[in-house]
Amino acid sequence: MDRELARGQNSERVVVGDSCSEWFRVGSGGPQGSVLGPLLFNIFINDTKLCSGITSLQDVSNLQANLNTLSNWATMWQMRFNVEKCKVMHYAKNIHASYMLGGVQLGETVVEKDLGGLVDHKLNNNMQCQAAVSKASKVLKY
Repeated sequence: MDRELARGQNSERVVVGDSCSEWFRVGSGGPQGSVLGPLLFNIFINDTKLCSGITSLQDVSNLQANLNTLSNWATMWQMRFNVEKCKVMHYAKNIHASYMLGGVQLGETVVEKDLGGLVDHKLNNNMQCQAAVSKASKVLKY
């Protein structure tokens, strides 16, 4: 019976080192321990950032090619980027070019929230400090 159960598609057992449990019938479930699962989950629920130093027109072309690759990958895996939330931030004296993702031109921004903090195009933390003061003032009802 153990061999018949092992051949069935709806059976599982636990293996730790050289020890194995008996085979058990299961009604549902899927394989565990996916290699790409955690990566895909993180990409799906978190922000995806693509950064590049842009000092020449070739750099602009390279970044657009990377965006195209990212868009093609998402399409292949039936994932969608919310293009309305996708933004371009130009730091320092980079060339200010326009970029597209999935055939839609990306908007530009000068400040974004990243890892819980506000980051602006000059890498100043003034806005983050102002937000913290404002939040503390509300708590203190000042």
